[in-house]
Amino acid sequence: MPAARNHRPLIMGRNGAVGSNHPMATQAGLDTLRAGGNAVDAAVAVSLALAVCEPSSSGLGGDGFYHVYSAATGRAEVFNGTGPAPLAATPELFAAGIAVVGPRSVSVPGLLGGVGAMHRAHSTRPWASLVQPAIALARDGFAATHVYCRGIRENRARLAADARSAATFLGKELGALVCQPALARTLEEIAADGSETFYRGRLAARLAAGMAEAGVLVGTSDLAACRAEVQAPIAVTYRGWEVRQTPPNSTGFTLLQMLKIVERFDVAGLSPAERVHVLVEAKKRAFLDRERHGSDPRFEALPLDRLLSEAHADALADSIDLGRAATMAQPAEAAGGDTTYFAVVDTEGNAVSGIQSINSGYGSGVTAGDTGVLLKNRLA
Repeated sequence: MPAARNHRPLIMGRNGAVGSNHPMATQAGLDTLRAGGNAVDAAVAVSLALAVCEPSSSGLGGDGFYHVYSAATGRAEVFNGTGPAPLAATPELFAAGIAVVGPRSVSVPGLLGGVGAMHRAHSTRPWASLVQPAIALARDGFAATHVYCRGIRENRARLAADARSAATFLGKELGALVCQPALARTLEEIAADGSETFYRGRLAARLAAGMAEAGVLVGTSDLAACRAEVQAPIAVTYRGWEVRQTPPNSTGFTLLQMLKIVERFDVAGLSPAERVHVLVEAKKRAFLDRERHGSDPRFEALPLDRLLSEAHADALADSIDLGRAATMAQPAEAAGGDTTYFAVVDTEGNAVSGIQSINSGYGSGVTAGDTGVLLKNRLA
């Protein structure tokens, strides 16, 4: 007899919903909704709380995309909080390749810019009140879970290479409190002065000094030039449904390609093995296009019209052999990714779909001076 499968229980609610990878972040979002906040208010609270209690996957030193849907208008927009490479990161400097960890792997943090822009456009609650859950988590700590302890074991070397990161994250047993007093003070400053202080205020000067001390290439001018972009989503239809995704420089088009390929198959009529086979083969082809074409549209045009066309989906679907797995050589990524996702829906039907990351587990491993901000390794 095959073992019985376990499934997540059905969760129901009448006044909204919040889902994230950490219960403390989810609680911050639920508390915000209960206090009368809308989906964006709750998303701000969740995003900043995750930046504290899920440090392996996201943080103020990372980046994010926030896809906001307005029930009143039926319209959606994307707040792109991704920072570019620093101006000092010239090709000559990386002639031998880009570092996977450490100070030379750091790009400009964009997360807080995206969250701040989303708040200014759609929020109903004061900014300072939405930062409070993150401040409390940083000051009072969160309990080290099995997931946290496993992440520390896997990334011990990169954290041990930076004295501040090691002191903050290493040496915690299961159930121990992970407190981040330096990050709490930084969040208090952000609550008082707004998100802009991270890029063009008092905090920006302190952050830049901490990065310079660590040998990071990101400087004051890089922070000052970093601004979130507000973008229209991209979309395809899948079996009669419109599916929206984040546009480039995100590689959200990859998911849309997968759906268009799979749409060519009678999935319900396939055997279980054939169904898995089709899904895997669709992913192979979409990810190969991602490696070929994913880039920053400010520097390289992406052929989105072709990649999401019916003709391209037909060709990719036709190349799938139900009886054989395709061998598709792809360039190996220099650094594995570690990303967190959350979603919020409020009582009016407004919704936020958020994804944020510091690239690899614990990013670069570098903490910027006395700010408590752990920096991403997105250059890798």
